[in-house]
Amino acid sequence: MDENKRDEENHKEEKPDIINDHQTETNTRKESDINIDILHTILLNIKRIQLEQEYIQKELVEIKKRQERRKIIHEKIQATEESKSNSQKLYNSDQNLAVNPVVKSEKSGTIPRQRSSEPILNLQEKISESKVYQDALDLLLADSLSAKANKHDCYEKSVQSVKQEVQTLFNLYKTYFPNRVPYILREDFCGTALLCREWHDFNVQNTALGVDIDDSVLKYCAERYPEKIESGRLTLYNQNVLDRNESIPKADILSALNYSLCYWRTKGQLTEYLKVCHDNLKIHGVAVFDLFGGYNVYKGGDLTCREFDEFLYVFEKRKYNFMIDRIECHMHFRFPDVWGIPDIYESLKEAGFKRISTWVSTSKMNEDGELISATPYEQITSDEESLKLNSTNWNVYVVASK
Repeated sequence: MDENKRDEENHKEEKPDIINDHQTETNTRKESDINIDILHTILLNIKRIQLEQEYIQKELVEIKKRQERRKIIHEKIQATEESKSNSQKLYNSDQNLAVNPVVKSEKSGTIPRQRSSEPILNLQEKISESKVYQDALDLLLADSLSAKANKHDCYEKSVQSVKQEVQTLFNLYKTYFPNRVPYILREDFCGTALLCREWHDFNVQNTALGVDIDDSVLKYCAERYPEKIESGRLTLYNQNVLDRNESIPKADILSALNYSLCYWRTKGQLTEYLKVCHDNLKIHGVAVFDLFGGYNVYKGGDLTCREFDEFLYVFEKRKYNFMIDRIECHMHFRFPDVWGIPDIYESLKEAGFKRISTWVSTSKMNEDGELISATPYEQITSDEESLKLNSTNWNVYVVASK
């Protein structure tokens, strides 16, 4: 009996040890899992930093190349100007000689000299004899390649970033309606419908509707991408965006990007257009517009340049009229004015939109007008956050739903 009691007591004493061992093992596993997660996070951060460093290195190389090209062009232009100046002086002296040709007489005094039958070399012939002029001519010939380039290709490459824009449109919609998925996009002022094409490819269930008054840009899209038209998920409409067309399906998302709202010259036109936008949306629809600003906008002559393999994209803010809050911009087109955010809000409310929000991204440029950095888009919800718009340059999405 005593032996049985001792066995039971020993058995009882062993159980806590088993439990403790199990708890220790569990804790060890948890610590191991945590360590693995931490290690995984560290590795991801290292990889991200490496990618950022590679990107920065590539950007530095590109910046150096651009600076070298600009230096060469500047030197050639400067040399050409000097050559023109010297040639003009030579040309003027020849002209004076032709007007008052005199020679010394062997006897005494001077007598008029007969005009030579050989024509005096003109300015262009004189300059063309110099290598400097030939270099300048090469620059002019290179510039004349613009006549062969397609302006629509240049616009799509330099102005639009549709992959980012499509994802942004999708995210903004989900912010308003988290339990719904947008399938139908209507793009007003669609041009070559690059955004529509990207929306078409974003999801096999997506449908894109492009509206533009210019039939030439719509033909460009239809001729180059017939397979997207034939799929039945991309439809182009050649009409004024103010026209009400019941045959066009109502959209989940309606966008008018690339600062298209600046097309409207008066408050009445702006409000009328926004009312049409309101009617062209589904009940759970969202309208998205963009604007640009910052105190640099209000300086005339400000240039933003971006170089590409085939061409140089220049966006010029030529002049700003503070009396009517209108800015004139030049690219391959003109922006006659810019609406402020309060104006857009007021017109959206008059058009019948209920929920309106603003998402801002600020950016920094170097002295050459090249983009250095840009922040992710963040929603502005307070006056304090609106101070971000005091940045040198900013871009906003104004989003509204029914």
